[in-house]
Amino acid sequence: SSPTFAGVDVTGTVTADGLVVDSSGASTTFVEFKNSTGSGKFDIKQGGSNNTIVRGYNSSNAETIRLDPTSDTFFNGGNVGIGTSSPASALQVSGAVANMQTTKGVHLGMTANSYAAIEMVGASGGDGWIDFKDVDDADYSERIRGGTGRLDFHTSGSERMRIDSSGNVGIGTSSPTGQLHIKGDADMGIRVESAAGGYSAISFGDSVDPVRGGITYYSGDNSLQLRGYNNSEAMRIDSSANVLVGITASNVVSANGEGVALSATNSQFSAAGVAIYANRKGSDGNIVDLRKDGTTVGSIGTTSGMAT
Repeated sequence: SSPTFAGVDVTGTVTADGLVVDSSGASTTFVEFKNSTGSGKFDIKQGGSNNTIVRGYNSSNAETIRLDPTSDTFFNGGNVGIGTSSPASALQVSGAVANMQTTKGVHLGMTANSYAAIEMVGASGGDGWIDFKDVDDADYSERIRGGTGRLDFHTSGSERMRIDSSGNVGIGTSSPTGQLHIKGDADMGIRVESAAGGYSAISFGDSVDPVRGGITYYSGDNSLQLRGYNNSEAMRIDSSANVLVGITASNVVSANGEGVALSATNSQFSAAGVAIYANRKGSDGNIVDLRKDGTTVGSIGTTSGMAT
């Protein structure tokens, strides 16, 4: 039979082929390692319900490591490395993670292509998510949630944006019907803001040319421009609310230019050919009414097919 010792105190080296330490009751320390001052120790003890607890202490005898099968397990006092002996942050995981996980849980590591990966694997048909909160929150405040072909973004406990399985993006709606679907409860809009003196633009293009035309606001002269083919300016509304077509200045007639200038006070048409076409279809009558303060003072029209 194996010898039994009530207590062993060894100075020097002990070589043992199999060592059994039997406790005499709950909360009994099985094995304890420490230096001559009693600090920086490491022990294995029996906890409640016959559970074994492993504990580590620093030089001030503060517990920094605990492995407990029924309660809290923690590492407090340094970085933790899994797959590395020199962790550079609180938790560093190095090693392979399968490209296709079939086990539920959180998986961290490197893919076969050496890409760093964090995988949230839910049950079949379930979701995985990352929550953000502070100690005062009973539940999550912000969340990124994915599963079943979609990705949701939540703030203040509510979903705000979704990318569905077709790649459609919905803001304010969980059922986007186009590539970008924005929905609001009341007034809503899209804001494009530039630096002072810069351009703000919404551009339109195709697979050949990404910018074929667009709508541009230039804060340098406070003009709103409509751009057509090859992104060239076709029309603008200037800072005085003049509508200008084919020109960029409102004095088209006095400048002897070509284009149309419309304002609240006058309309100007200038062209190398006919500047204005007015066509009345059907019966004879007035084509142009001339008025002064709302009262007709003259007209240009047709009688029996002739101008009058």
